[in-house]
Amino acid sequence: QLTLCTFLLAFFTSQAYTYWRSVYFTTRAIQGRINDVCMLLTISAKREEETAVSNNNTSNKQATTTGYSQEARELVGTCTRLMRLSHTFFWASTPTISNGVGDGDH
Repeated sequence: QLTLCTFLLAFFTSQAYTYWRSVYFTTRAIQGRINDVCMLLTISAKREEETAVSNNNTSNKQATTTGYSQEARELVGTCTRLMRLSHTFFWASTPTISNGVGDGDH
């Protein structure tokens, strides 16, 4: 019986680890694509007009950016909301109940 118990524990641990790795790599891939989309969105979003700021006793003027323009702010807000929604729908459609037999058969 010890041999059967050892076999079952080793098999279960191996299968559980394989399933965990597949979920982990899927999660990291999704995170990477979300980061890519966010990076592209923030890089290309239009900024407010630059304003010149002068230092107190010098004639050096520095340009500062105050943030997104109104249109870009709305676009970034809409895109982030839709990404969160699609992320939620992805995980809602992923089977999470384990019956112990056919977990790897998707």
